Amino acid sequence: MQDLFKELGNPSVMAVDNWPIVPPLVYIRSHDIAEQVTRTSTQFPYSTPKANSIERLSHLLGENSILQMEVCLADTSS
Repeated sequence: MQDLFKELGNPSVMAVDNWPIVPPLVYIRSHDIAEQVTRTSTQFPYSTPKANSIERLSHLLGENSILQMEVCLADTSS
């Protein structure tokens, strides 16, 4: 993978589509961009959605695995 990044001029972000083997992925190699992607927003006040890649391993991990949990914090002030 390092050779590919080097050949492409070391981009900060790269999309890789290996469908149907695995779902498309975005590689982020910049701290600044990673911070922007993970920062909370009005649309996602607690966490940005996670990739569902781990779901393909659910038969090995079990349906209650902490690795598959997506935390959704509700407003408990009311």
